[in-house]
Amino acid sequence: MTRGKYAKAVIVAVIASIQVMAATASAQQEQPVASKAAFSFQNNGTSDAVASIKCDSSDSLKELLKKAEEGTEIILKNGTYTVESLTIDRTGVKIIAETPGEVIFTGPTRIEIKGDKNVIKGIRFDACVGIGKASLVGIRGNENRITECAFLNCNPPAKETYYHWFGIDGLKNRVDHCNFTGQNHAGVTIVYSFDKGPGVLKPYE
Repeated sequence: MTRGKYAKAVIVAVIASIQVMAATASAQQEQPVASKAAFSFQNNGTSDAVASIKCDSSDSLKELLKKAEEGTEIILKNGTYTVESLTIDRTGVKIIAETPGEVIFTGPTRIEIKGDKNVIKGIRFDACVGIGKASLVGIRGNENRITECAFLNCNPPAKETYYHWFGIDGLKNRVDHCNFTGQNHAGVTIVYSFDKGPGVLKPYE
């Protein structure tokens, strides 16, 4: 091959290479971007999408917990809630205060966590009162977490009334970065019970 023909071949190869790179870059730019609408409350369990839903009432919270799927975040709007009896039997659900300390639970309260890997974060339990001998919060599942919450003066009218603020069972449950203030009645603040096996609490817990 003469020098002139060789030079032309090299130029053609370079141009072809540039065209291939340009086409590849164009194709990458044209790839569809996932719509925010894809991250909806309903999913089939195969997606990593996380639903974030705002809630502003105790009744709405209870309804959401009936159908919440793993990965769902329920954001409680700032305000005061009287939840009374609340059961969390889902897996991997987070209940988070919109602003830590500005979501207040008060009045008769019994929160029972039966599921696994759930999180309650940033809620202020202020002047809550136990229902019967049940603890304010009973954890029966595994790997649940209560974090950055405050439990303030959750006492009954009569000091001899007996209930615990927390009754914890199961494995690898965690209570951290919480404030407990003002307990002055019969019963203790936190009881960890495992003598009957994971998932079984004593009646008063």
